[in-house]
Amino acid sequence: MMHNKNVIPESKDSQNHKYKSIFTGLTFKGGPVSRQEYERHYQEYVARCSG
Repeated sequence: MMHNKNVIPESKDSQNHKYKSIFTGLTFKGGPVSRQEYERHYQEYVARCSG
């Protein structure tokens, strides 16, 4: 089995099933954006959610 070096290891919290990663199975092209830019686009993310 190949391991992706970019995958964030599970935290103790996720191992205890207290929290679930919202990014499971997702990858993002390019480098990360700043926290401020991520937060500016939060409402767009909410609008795009299908649930």
